[in-house]
Amino acid sequence: MAESLIRLAVWASGQGTNAENLIRFFKSHPRIRVALVVCNKADAPVLSKASALKVPSILIGKESWRQEQDLLDQLKAFQ
Repeated sequence: MAESLIRLAVWASGQGTNAENLIRFFKSHPRIRVALVVCNKADAPVLSKASALKVPSILIGKESWRQEQDLLDQLKAFQ
């Protein structure tokens, strides 16, 4: 039985150095991928880094943090 792919969401709000390193590291992993970058700042450099590495990103505003189901629905879209 083949093992299923583990898809990670990386949360970031700044330069994106750690997110970039995680994306690059897991690109060659046989079972794990960074499937999504979640950010709370529209102008954060991490968003362009994720895009350049072909990883989708979503912007989560303060109101979404308070609406748990909304946040979960957005994350589920990338499973």
